[in-house]
Amino acid sequence: MSVLWHLEELQSPVAARKSSVGAGPRPLDPLPVVRMLCSSGGQYIEPHGTANFSLRALFCVVDLFRLPDEPVDPRPGFTYYFHEGGFDRSDFPVFVLLRSEHPPRDIGEHRVGNHLLLGTSTETHLLYGNSVAQAYEHPETKDILFPFPNMGVLQTGRYLMRYQVCDRRQSPIVARCYGTPFTVFDATQFPGLEPSTPFTESLAPLNVPGLRIRRQAPVAGGLV
Repeated sequence: MSVLWHLEELQSPVAARKSSVGAGPRPLDPLPVVRMLCSSGGQYIEPHGTANFSLRALFCVVDLFRLPDEPVDPRPGFTYYFHEGGFDRSDFPVFVLLRSEHPPRDIGEHRVGNHLLLGTSTETHLLYGNSVAQAYEHPETKDILFPFPNMGVLQTGRYLMRYQVCDRRQSPIVARCYGTPFTVFDATQFPGLEPSTPFTESLAPLNVPGLRIRRQAPVAGGLV
């Protein structure tokens, strides 16, 4: 029976302060985290039980797309999640996938509202910092995660990211998904960094390079 790999944006960024070359990335807040799942025969299975699985061989790369300045409503082709209000066995919020219409191979376009994103219209050159993440296994849930704690954007505007997981031992893309829109502000308009989410705090034992836990009140201008 064939094995299918699925990718979803588990924690979505909302805002960031514009980064400047030479000053270090102003991280997206909260930090983006994607999760990779495995299924066979319509049922989710443990990735470690699949043939040739290697956590160290997996990595995730990000592409950036610019969106119109005006907000748009979710439409088909846009993946988004809703917090049910419940928690899983490890006391993490349970998120339910409401809609996703992403073909598994050769995605040529993606639509957000009336705005069409072509695969060739990326502005990935505006990403600043580390836009490649290695795979980690969550210490409690055992989920396969790809966190991006040290990645910023060099221009203000509204953006959306595409995540693609690859295996170092083979060239094809293993899984891909699109994230949710977020906004990059200049220093005068940035609302400030929020305290780290409980989920971000749960990643601390992984010792992800660049991961910082913030427990104080929001900081105007994003100076922390």
